[in-house]
This record gives sequence, structure tokens and C-alpha cells, in this order.
Amino acid sequence: MLLTGCAAEPVDHNSTDVLFTHRMIAHNAQSVEAARLVQGRTVNARIIKLATQIEQSAFNPQLAEWARQWGAAPDLGSVPGEIGDLGELTGLSGHGFTSRWLDTMIVHHRGAITMAENELSHGMNPAARAYAQQVLDSRQPRLPEMQGMTGG
Repeated sequence: MLLTGCAAEPVDHNSTDVLFTHRMIAHNAQSVEAARLVQGRTVNARIIKLATQIEQSAFNPQLAEWARQWGAAPDLGSVPGEIGDLGELTGLSGHGFTSRWLDTMIVHHRGAITMAENELSHGMNPAARAYAQQVLDSRQPRLPEMQGMTGG
């Protein structure tokens, strides 16, 4: 007797991949929102360029595709580096805005690094792990750059 279609499909992801994907979607949405606040609030060319880079690097349609394929994460919990309230930044401009925005983005980038490191340590999906490595490769060099802009 031949049984067809009974073989289980190989699992190509685990719960770490699912959580990483959903957290990065939320993280990247906050990155875009924060980056867009820069326009009109500072004339600092380095900050404007950095915000543009952050916004462009946040776009990754593959994350949404993985989320669709793998389903919802059971509980996102707190997203490392989550930006609590961008509202306080909207009332600032000039040096006050720049300083607070950089402080916010430094914490935000550290959160992305934490999530990527966790994915690399515990994730299973090769593409998600490759994306995590890209996150590390792009965010880690920005930290000293941003810290240098704040003077500390």
C-alpha cells in the first residue's frame, strides 16, 4: 500500500523566527515614523542624512511575507528598543530635537541589535538569520556614529 501526501512538510522556521519577524516589523515601523519626524525640525545635514538612511533600511517586504506565511506571534511582549512616545519629539526643534532624537534612536538601534543577536543564536530559518545579520551589520556601525553626534 502506497501512502502519498502523508509526509510532513519540513519545518523551515521556529518560534524565534516568528517572534523576530513580528518584532522587526513593529520596530521598523517605529524607525520610519521617527525618521520622518526629522524633516522640518533640524537643519543638521548629518541628522537628515542619517534619518534618510534609517527610513530606507527599514523597508523589507520579506518580513511581511514571512509573517503572512508563518502566522501571528503568540505574544510579542515588549519589543526591545521600543519607542514609547514620539509625541514628545513633535514639540521640539533645533538642538533640543536633535539631542532627544539621537538618544531615542540609540536605544532603538540597541533594541534591533538585541533582537538580531537573539535570532542568530536561536533562529532556524536561513533567510531570517541572514536578515538578522544584515541588521547587525547596518545598526552596529551607526551606534558610535550617533553617539559621536551627541558628544557622548
